[in-house]
Amino acid sequence: MGLRATVLRRLHPAALASLLVLSGCAASSQAPAPSTPAAPPASAQGPDMGALLLDDGSDVYRSAVTEDTGRQITVALLAPLTGRGERVGAALRDAAVMALFDAYDPRLDLRVFDTGGQPDGAERAARQAVDAGARLILGPLYGASVKAAGPIARAADIPLVGFSNDRAVAGNGVYLLSYLPEQQVARVARYAAAKGHRAFAALVPEGDYGDRALAALGRALDGTRADLTRVESHPRTVEGVYEPVKRLADYDRRRAAYRDEVAFLRDMEGGMAADLLADLAGKETLGALAFDTVLIPEGPPLVRTIATLLPFYEVDTQAVRVLGTMRWDGVDLSNEPAMVGAWYAAPDPERVDGFLDRFDRVYGDRPPRLATLGYDAMALAAVLARDFDAGQISRADLEDGAGFSGVGGLFRFRRDGTAERALAILEVVEGGATVIDAPPGSFYTLN
Repeated sequence: MGLRATVLRRLHPAALASLLVLSGCAASSQAPAPSTPAAPPASAQGPDMGALLLDDGSDVYRSAVTEDTGRQITVALLAPLTGRGERVGAALRDAAVMALFDAYDPRLDLRVFDTGGQPDGAERAARQAVDAGARLILGPLYGASVKAAGPIARAADIPLVGFSNDRAVAGNGVYLLSYLPEQQVARVARYAAAKGHRAFAALVPEGDYGDRALAALGRALDGTRADLTRVESHPRTVEGVYEPVKRLADYDRRRAAYRDEVAFLRDMEGGMAADLLADLAGKETLGALAFDTVLIPEGPPLVRTIATLLPFYEVDTQAVRVLGTMRWDGVDLSNEPAMVGAWYAAPDPERVDGFLDRFDRVYGDRPPRLATLGYDAMALAAVLARDFDAGQISRADLEDGAGFSGVGGLFRFRRDGTAERALAILEVVEGGATVIDAPPGSFYTLN
């Protein structure tokens, strides 16, 4: 069977945008790569992209060339435009509008409903989306909001693609486009193990995120030659990380060993003892660590504090590889010497940064990186609409095994509703981070 669909292209003669690819059953083992995104046409070059305020309080967006064909396909976006998360919500909306204009499909309507950042608002917005005839619901942002909106969409047999990373709310027609910490940990841990690292430690935040990261690390090391040798958890406060880092470094034991060795050598006579004492000068501890790799799935500002404490408690990050997650993405950690050389898993930064730059040019404001989810979600809707036959967008459409390629890279939805991501490995270097292992270009290479 040949390719089911090709690159999503703008029909406008002034530009071609190909930011999302749908590849179905293919004889080739390689999905086609998306081409470089182009800027929207002149009519879409500012924040006012043609929204109409409707009686139900929602905004509706249509492409600048849209005419009412009688075959409109309504896509609903549920986002926090007021209250908690309103800046992220506005960025999700604006990114989705960019994708709508890039699609240039006269059948597509984008209806935007405000959730207020709360579950009750999300439930209300979901009901409005159903009443508006939505064929696909994008959002909400938060896990509790997805949990509230999901049953409404499910009862109406409308797929919902949320932005939360709480995998507990996914499944049975509810999908999550987000980046799950489990996949980030697995990617970087397996890469490190493949590079010869054999003894892993973990310093994880207390709570659900840390528990998920630690469990993912254990699963990732199964079947490798590496072991998990030490684990510490820490409160999410600056004051709370000191003792856990100290315990991780086994500082008290190693400090005592150093003092005992110095006392022993001082009791000895002769040049050899003097030479050994000279070798210990500048050190505070003695004895090897039980690990050569440490996972620190924490972001700023705490990761900077931890980075300062590692050498303070005699953890030499020239000998111990530090691993992280997307909480480091877009953050320059190179001014922390202990972090230079650290590895983490994230999308290809060239594509993400290119999108963020383009968003800035269009709206005059650089968005949070979560805005990529808004773009990819609407671009996904546009691709699915290509084969729309006035019925429903189905789960089979969303669960296409070959996946989709968006600003955030290659992804596909699993049957449990979570998104599997093809991530790059980045290394912290002077001035930022660089890709040292590119993301796979096809899920065929991952299977």
